[in-house]
Amino acid sequence: MQDDFGQNSGCDTTSERQETPHSPAPCPPPLASPGQRTTGRSSAVAQPCSPSVILGPSPFASRRAEDQDDTRSRCKDPGSLMERRGDARGGAIRGHLRAFRGAEDRLRARDRFTRRLVCGSDGKRIPPPPEDTAARPQPAGSAHVTGATATSGGAERKYSQNNNKARKAAPRGQRHKGATKTDQQVQWTINISALHHYNTTAVMKLKLADPDLEERILSNQQLHKLEDAGERPKWDNKVQYLLTCIGFAVGLGNVWRFPYLCQIYGGGAFLIPYAIALVFEGLPLLHMELAIGQRLRLGSVGVWNSISPYLGGLGVASMLVSFLVGLFYNMIVAWILWYFFHSFQSPLPWRGCPLNLNHTGYVSECEMSSPVNYFWYRETLNITPSIETSGSLQWWLVLCLASAWCLVYICFIRGIETIGKAIYVTATFPYLVLTIFLVRSLTLDGATDGLIYLFTPKWETLKDPKVWLDAATQIFFSLSLAFGGLIAFSSYNVQKNDCERDALIVGLVNSFTSLYAAIPIFAILGFKAKENYNECQNWNILTLTNSFSIGDKNITVENYDDWLNYLNATDPSEVESLNLKTCNLQTFLDQSVSGTGLAFIVFTEAVIEMPGAQVWAVLFFVMLFSLGLSSMFGNLEGVLTPLLDLHVIPSWIPKEIFTGLICLTSFSVALIFTLGSGNYWLEIFNSYVGSVPLLIIAFFEIIGVVYVYGINRFSDDIEWMTGRRPNIYWQATWRFISPLMLLVVFVAYVVVEAEQRPTYNTWNPDYVDFPLADVQPYPGWVFAICVLLSVLPVVSIPLVALYKFLGFLQEYRMKMRN
Repeated sequence: MQDDFGQNSGCDTTSERQETPHSPAPCPPPLASPGQRTTGRSSAVAQPCSPSVILGPSPFASRRAEDQDDTRSRCKDPGSLMERRGDARGGAIRGHLRAFRGAEDRLRARDRFTRRLVCGSDGKRIPPPPEDTAARPQPAGSAHVTGATATSGGAERKYSQNNNKARKAAPRGQRHKGATKTDQQVQWTINISALHHYNTTAVMKLKLADPDLEERILSNQQLHKLEDAGERPKWDNKVQYLLTCIGFAVGLGNVWRFPYLCQIYGGGAFLIPYAIALVFEGLPLLHMELAIGQRLRLGSVGVWNSISPYLGGLGVASMLVSFLVGLFYNMIVAWILWYFFHSFQSPLPWRGCPLNLNHTGYVSECEMSSPVNYFWYRETLNITPSIETSGSLQWWLVLCLASAWCLVYICFIRGIETIGKAIYVTATFPYLVLTIFLVRSLTLDGATDGLIYLFTPKWETLKDPKVWLDAATQIFFSLSLAFGGLIAFSSYNVQKNDCERDALIVGLVNSFTSLYAAIPIFAILGFKAKENYNECQNWNILTLTNSFSIGDKNITVENYDDWLNYLNATDPSEVESLNLKTCNLQTFLDQSVSGTGLAFIVFTEAVIEMPGAQVWAVLFFVMLFSLGLSSMFGNLEGVLTPLLDLHVIPSWIPKEIFTGLICLTSFSVALIFTLGSGNYWLEIFNSYVGSVPLLIIAFFEIIGVVYVYGINRFSDDIEWMTGRRPNIYWQATWRFISPLMLLVVFVAYVVVEAEQRPTYNTWNPDYVDFPLADVQPYPGWVFAICVLLSVLPVVSIPLVALYKFLGFLQEYRMKMRN
């Protein structure tokens, strides 16, 4: 007789049987039920077809030979496993028998508790099911209970239960005729209806609206075979995987975006909305991506195609975003290389202004701005005055960009095999450099002022909705969600891996890194503000000394305010005509710069004031290079893994060659950033590719997992992988809180952007207020490109769904005609 899951539950009553490699092995007498008192062997009453049940993770059907050997070895020692788990498992069975009263409850209980029949009461192990599924009994109708037996077309399952509880559950006067009437045990056969049409090789299956989902999703046993066969690469160890995920999540934004947001949004007050966004948006989405990639063992395109063909556009959207972001992200790495090469010069090239062509003075553009600004805008970018003036390719930037892509290719040439080796350096070295900078920065004059500014909260800023919006977007982009890279990395994990713990580790380490990097950054910003404040006061002191014929060093920084008040009282008109500067330390601390401005202008300016400037410059740019390179691994993985999983690449093309073609294509497209207007285009890509598309992708991802794949099925998968079911926190955030937050952030972001016409800052020496930025609106054709970059990555989502729907309609019409 077969059970509900295609398992042969009949017992071999033949006393002597020839043993074959695949025949069932003899089993010891059945154990007593929980609470049964035994005397010698009196409890081993021969009961026909009375299997004992062990709950375990193995599948029910198509057992492999090693599974049989393993089970056979367990049955040789009746006290080894079943005695240890008898009480707990027996109680679990009794508690969950009540869940089988409804068809839906029976389905859920089937997925929640994986069962394996091990030993029959007649002393022989139950054989594996026949390979011919056609021989299985077909369902004869709806479920019914007769006596202690519930049957449905021969699909039966027998459990041993306490006699007293069994009699309470069964109708009076009805009893299984074949069962031995003992005071302790009674035979139950529990039916699970509507299971005959499911694939019996699957374990974690739920009845969903999409019947083809069972065919697209690999069962646990199939995943075991895939893992044993080595068809998909695996991480060498858990540390390698975690470092790769941390390296992908922790990027340049942790160093130059998070400190900027803290600076403009009230210091420590910004940490409150940031923590709320991390708990209710960042961690749930991170856990979801790591879990779904580990369960399905596919890249982003393969994962969403497997869940539903209508969601196939999500994987394409993630792949396009990863490709476009990788273009400008590696251009930043090229700029870092350019500064790194110049950091070995003494003095540093951005320390002073260069001479003009006649060698009669300094370059006027540098004198009007500063040496640091001049080196960045003119020596590095050779920037044009507007985006409409493209300029020519800057050969030094082309060489740096080629070097950056070559380094990425070398580290990525063999996939995770080479990434895993490089990540030990690229993911850990930034923490070493940050620690060195932390120790050094705390000794600088003015570091205390910067740290006080960082941790002093301005609670009134929390009333600004834009604070909450920026906090939500920062935690979202900082964790590198919706790029597809995290899904790809987790797909190389073993099945039994605690993805929940991984998500917590990666998320918390990422946030800790942001705060840890903010401390030395603000200490150095405090040092720079104090230097600017002292320089301002020294200029005023020199002006007052020369104008009023006061002796040298009579006016000092300490008594400056007293002298100024005295001179204002004696000769106010003269003091007013001097146009003295307003020196306020808080004003210098409020001067906020983010992104490339923080790395290539503010920080480099602070470095030249530190003793041993070359050493600190080299360390700083090596740290930025490590952060950028480890993030590039995830961007490139988000492109390569989906293409390889879809098998769109001919098998005769080696993976190394294909990776090289992707890098070469990316380098060719990224040449636009080496033009004189390249910095303007990079800002456009950063603002429009890495913002709205990612919010849309993440929203549909969580909707697809929760409401298409099924939250119950997803929870069962996590329980099977980690050994525990997701708690109420994960359930609530996945079902309601995170989708709602994503929707609110998306709507608010669009409203804020729609209220103002997009503009950009230009570097124009002919501007009246130069060196201040000349703010210009985008031309019409550039604004159209901005909209295109926002729509292009996500347009695949409705297009693929529409294409699949039209195919369904065509197939439906053909069926109707036939």
